[in-house]
Amino acid sequence: MGGRSRSSWSSSTSAGGGLGGGSGLGSGGADVGADTDVCDLSFDAPLQSVQGPAIAQVSNGDILVVDLYGSGAKASVVCTVPGTQEVVGSLTTQGIAKLIKCIEQGNVYVATIMRLDGSDCLVKVSRSEKAPE
Repeated sequence: MGGRSRSSWSSSTSAGGGLGGGSGLGSGGADVGADTDVCDLSFDAPLQSVQGPAIAQVSNGDILVVDLYGSGAKASVVCTVPGTQEVVGSLTTQGIAKLIKCIEQGNVYVATIMRLDGSDCLVKVSRSEKAPE
């Protein structure tokens, strides 16, 4: 996918995030307190390295599974079709290390397809109680 890879990260806590400003983690402003859940993430991001066969199976509004591929320093975040685990694309946005750490801690995330135009796919990633099946 060409062009810029921008995403909008926020922490959807009552403290307003406060993990940064601009286009990084958090929405800025408030100090992070001990009661702030830094893994309550919600952000929009374009999928990278979109896979043709998998993207043909999804449409706007569909929910994808957000999962780790690999481990440790080589871990990456992919979005897969529920049930098949076929990779639709990967997330490579600023602040991805935070998302990886939260997934490693047991948090579950989903990606809702907000806009799909050929191989250009914008998703909204958010924490979920469980992964879609």
